[in-house]
Amino acid sequence: MVRESNANAMQLTPGAKRTVRLKIKRCDGPGKPSYWQSFDVKVAAGEGANIISALQDIAANPVTVDGQRTTPVVWDSGCLEEVCGSCTMVVNGHVRQSCSALLDNLAPVDGDVVTLEPMSKFPVNRDLFVDRERMFATLRRLNAWVPIDGLYDLGKGPTEDPDTQQERYVLSTCMTCGCCLEACPQYEKETDPAKWDESFVGAFAIGQADLFNTHETGGRLKQKRLDELSRRLAPGDQQLVLTRRHQVRDQTLAVFDRTFRVTWALAILVGLIAVVSLVSALLALGLERRREYATLRALGLTRSGLTAWILLQTTGLSLIAAVLAVPISALIHVTLSLAVQPRAFGWSVPLSLDVTPWLAMLPLAAVAGLLAGLYPAWSIGRRDPAPQLRSA
Repeated sequence: MVRESNANAMQLTPGAKRTVRLKIKRCDGPGKPSYWQSFDVKVAAGEGANIISALQDIAANPVTVDGQRTTPVVWDSGCLEEVCGSCTMVVNGHVRQSCSALLDNLAPVDGDVVTLEPMSKFPVNRDLFVDRERMFATLRRLNAWVPIDGLYDLGKGPTEDPDTQQERYVLSTCMTCGCCLEACPQYEKETDPAKWDESFVGAFAIGQADLFNTHETGGRLKQKRLDELSRRLAPGDQQLVLTRRHQVRDQTLAVFDRTFRVTWALAILVGLIAVVSLVSALLALGLERRREYATLRALGLTRSGLTAWILLQTTGLSLIAAVLAVPISALIHVTLSLAVQPRAFGWSVPLSLDVTPWLAMLPLAAVAGLLAGLYPAWSIGRRDPAPQLRSA
């Protein structure tokens, strides 16, 4: 049973006792078969009981739910504040630190069952206690430390810019707990230390190599680390390249930019078609209304005044089209983000309605309408009104 809900934990009456059953996968030693045993522990709501405290209660009275007295369950723990990583185990099918696994969240109801298993990617010493020596051996091979030449005061260390500091801080939080290796399908259990140097190193090792390679002093061993990773990850003459997170982001955005160049080309083509259509429509309108224009000229409207009138018409038509395009574009954006993209790709661009492009579109539409009306205004304004009036 997998339960973890802060909402359920908040509904518990503080101090109320309940029974939580721990179903534990046990093993009496390396190479020995595994078996399951269940234990009931009493837990008081709101007192912050976690998996470690429950295991301590079992150790004080190791009696199974069948009434059988057995040996205390063996586990590993250290800091009890999710820093050392030694208490990592599989809780309800998910690998995590057991010291931060609160029973008020995992098992809020009386009789709830919490399943505990050792990590499957490491040899089991006993019960929930596994041997993570392979991880530490990998760090030694990678020279995962900052080299110094003594313990005396070396003065201030190198400074870092805030962006680099933030990226390195995330990498520095690795506590060699093994969670990433337990979750990784490429990392396989290997009990023979002689084969560790030829096995996949896992995500933690790559992260630690990047952490120390980007340190000004630690970078002095950068090539050694890259050579070791290349030997393990890029066999033959292949060249290993570590790509930073921001570089992946930049490369991804560059791909998107290249992809949307086609979109920009189509947008320019549509704009040209719109301008040609507007010019054609204005010329046709001028031909249809030639008598009206001729009458206005006969009544005293100057050629420049007629040109200005036509340009005002074209600009107004463009602005009306731009205003009508705003709700239509918003509807298309909402439809793509909420309906089309999730169905087609399984993901969508975050929905955001920024008014800046729409505000920029209005002056662009006015300028486009003004430019589109120049030739029709010139063509209509240069006509002699007398023949137009006689043909009427």
